[in-house]
Amino acid sequence: MSTVYYCEGGIALKSMGEETNQDAVAIYKNDLNVLNALGKHPYIVRLYDTTQTATITQVTTGLSETVYNCQVLEALHGGELFYHLVRHGPFSKETARGYFH
Repeated sequence: MSTVYYCEGGIALKSMGEETNQDAVAIYKNDLNVLNALGKHPYIVRLYDTTQTATITQVTTGLSETVYNCQVLEALHGGELFYHLVRHGPFSKETARGYFH
């Protein structure tokens, strides 16, 4: 399971954690390959960089933590499509058409 940290400047850091599960690692690598292959597209989140480790410092508390296997992404708010499908069920045809238009 990944965790997303929203950073200043419209950047998000998505951390997979210290996963040793082969399936999770394969999904992580596949995500990177897909995002790299798609390049710059106005309707797909942009991948700026990747890093094995990063230190996150919370502005409000000053506490820091190290996160692992990170993707540096364009920050998009509103959650993942999967989250909305799980929470609200299948979209109506009109809603789906709007998203995929």
